[in-house]
Amino acid sequence: MLRNNFCYLKRFSSYFGICLPPLIFSLPTYSFSHKWECKEIKSYSIVGKSHVNAKNDLKKYPNLFLEDKELKTFSVTYDFKKKTGSINGSPVRVIVGDLEAKGEVKYHNETIENPDGEIIETKNFYSKKNTLVPITFFSSASNIEQQTKRETSFFKKSIMKEKQTLVEDKKYFTIEDANSSSDFSTLSISINDDSVFTIDSDDNESSTLDLEEVIDLSIGKCKLLEVKG
Repeated sequence: MLRNNFCYLKRFSSYFGICLPPLIFSLPTYSFSHKWECKEIKSYSIVGKSHVNAKNDLKKYPNLFLEDKELKTFSVTYDFKKKTGSINGSPVRVIVGDLEAKGEVKYHNETIENPDGEIIETKNFYSKKNTLVPITFFSSASNIEQQTKRETSFFKKSIMKEKQTLVEDKKYFTIEDANSSSDFSTLSISINDDSVFTIDSDDNESSTLDLEEVIDLSIGKCKLLEVKG
């Protein structure tokens, strides 16, 4: 039953999830690298917690929405020839759009004439679509820690506790245009669940589960510092 509730919690937590585009362009073999300085303008955190007790009762706590006051600055680089990138010196995977795609740019104007044929009003229309070439830096990590401990209860019963902690982190850092200074956004998803399995000397079993999910979101500006080729 606890495992069923655990699976339910995993599905329930998917409302935090972010859907990424199914199509990812492969990296072109350009022989240059870029370096940016990126500064956050706004940053927020969303925290969700749930608990399953020894009676298999599920409790979901209200989500917390926090505004981060300490804004961060990132040093970001990528190299098309080596197909590598880094954020503050830490290596990350790189996903980039098609640099050769031209996008769509449209321009036209309209005029209004009076009965004498004189132009009395001119309207200009300019639009562009898919002209940006975004680049996303991605990193992920997971860690499992298991601990077994034997204790003696108040009634002098031997109790064996097994605790397992699972931590998963995914981070996405997207610059809107790989060719220039532009806006950026970050998404970080961190999942931490602690499960405790207990069995006493009479073979009575119980278990608990705590699940915490933290989503960090931020937006800011990137300044292109240098291009090497």
